Amino acid sequence: MMRRRGVRDMLVVPLEEAGIRSPRSAAARSFYWKGWGRVLSGPAVGCVVSMWRGSKKGAYGHVGFVVGKDRFGNLMVIGGNQGNRVSIRPFNRNRVLSYHWPATHEAPKKQGLSTLPIIASDGRVSKNEA
Repeated sequence: MMRRRGVRDMLVVPLEEAGIRSPRSAAARSFYWKGWGRVLSGPAVGCVVSMWRGSKKGAYGHVGFVVGKDRFGNLMVIGGNQGNRVSIRPFNRNRVLSYHWPATHEAPKKQGLSTLPIIASDGRVSKNEA
């Protein structure tokens, strides 16, 4: 049986291996709670997106890397535990808490939904990240 890939495997370890200090937490909302990196005004390819799960004010969340948008205007995010696997899935933008970029690297000049590439999707947004 394959092991589920969560925040630690999908974001924390790759960031640390690339020499970028992460929040060093397996909690999905740690990027948001700890104000990790630079907070961006909008999405950018490669940025970390922090989202709420269950309730906007609740303790649960989900994080991943933004890779684009779909033709329906959803964010396309690569992450773990998306349907119990690593995948690229569409997410409704109303779930976004914040977008982040490593503080040690220059923020992307192009930010915002209009700057993202369009990636094929059926438009069914992710609802299973636990």
